[in-house]
Amino acid sequence: MPACGVNAAVMTLREARLKAGYTQQILADALGVTRQAVSEWERGLSVPDVNMAKRIAQELKTDVNQIEFPVRRRGVAANES
Repeated sequence: MPACGVNAAVMTLREARLKAGYTQQILADALGVTRQAVSEWERGLSVPDVNMAKRIAQELKTDVNQIEFPVRRRGVAANES
């Protein structure tokens, strides 16, 4: 995994997934979860546990500290949170 330094760019899960050339379905299949789970993580409707976050980073060939997992309460618009 790349070193996580002061200048390491943080990206959203969606950005990391696209940078790696994965669709939501391909990432889901690699992790053994549903495409909907990946979608919910990307939209901040749920957050993967620590072990899954590490697996995601490993699959996307990046450091877990470089992936931002947004958190948003269900039913709250993005501009209201």
